Amino acid sequence: MYEIMSDVPMPVNKTAPEVYPFDQLAPGQCFMVPCSKETDEGRKAERSIRAKSSRLNRIEPNVSNGVRFSVRRVDVNTIGCWRVS
Repeated sequence: MYEIMSDVPMPVNKTAPEVYPFDQLAPGQCFMVPCSKETDEGRKAERSIRAKSSRLNRIEPNVSNGVRFSVRRVDVNTIGCWRVS
């Protein structure tokens, strides 16, 4: 059975440091990330950027404040992420 306990401190939430500067972008600004479509590492970086921008486009504080990001492949070796609003 489970024991119910009181006064047990909750561990600190360990979050990974931000890799990409989404929070530093003003509307109209962008950042570029070198990531080749030909390598596993490049495809992983692209998926990571697209997933993060999609997540940020859906969270409530950003939705009500009109914060939106768009990701585009600039060329075969570069991904760009723009803050569009």
